[in-house]
Amino acid sequence: MTNEELLKVLDMSEEEQTSWLCSYIYCNKKGEDYWYNFLNRHISLADLAFRLRDEAVKSSHVDFHEAIYDVMMKVEGHDSWATAFWGECIAKPIHWIIAALIVKESK
Repeated sequence: MTNEELLKVLDMSEEEQTSWLCSYIYCNKKGEDYWYNFLNRHISLADLAFRLRDEAVKSSHVDFHEAIYDVMMKVEGHDSWATAFWGECIAKPIHWIIAALIVKESK
């Protein structure tokens, strides 16, 4: 998926985002434990977001920071917040997930 396609998920309602995420996991992530555990409700959306964020930061801290900036711009429409503050204090789990997927899909 392209960055633009992933960012469009943020235009959806929370229910649509959850449905999209489950479809994405089912179609693309079979066999990866933490995705499977989310689908089977062994871990929460927040746990999934933390795991994906950690994986993306480990891959490239700079790429994750750029991706969370893109997510912030999509959600807020401006960059008056400090990206690190927004990413850590205001962002929801779906925002971290989309940012992590942007990093992962760009590799």
